[in-house]
Amino acid sequence: MEEEYIFLKIKIDSEIDITNYEVITEINSFLNSKSHEIIDINPLFLIIYDTTIVKDLQIILDKYLGVYKFYRYGISLYEKGKKYPLTIRINKKGKKIITKNQTKLLSI
Repeated sequence: MEEEYIFLKIKIDSEIDITNYEVITEINSFLNSKSHEIIDINPLFLIIYDTTIVKDLQIILDKYLGVYKFYRYGISLYEKGKKYPLTIRINKKGKKIITKNQTKLLSI
């Protein structure tokens, strides 16, 4: 059976403890307030089983563009009936890239 889910990946290049970043704290608070089913791989990788919150996640993540020196994120939205995920990511130049059918694997 196919499941719908969001895979969220955040990258911040720094030697500071990642759990001290405001973006991580805000994402965790948002998800905990909504009581979402989350698989927390580590603070930088999350699998969320509620695909309706993609826009809300984007708003939170976009607030921190430019705040951290090497901040990027990638959201992959896996939906039932679709062979490939929709992806939203920030590239190395800080530009937002939206791909409706991500056929090739990319990393951030």
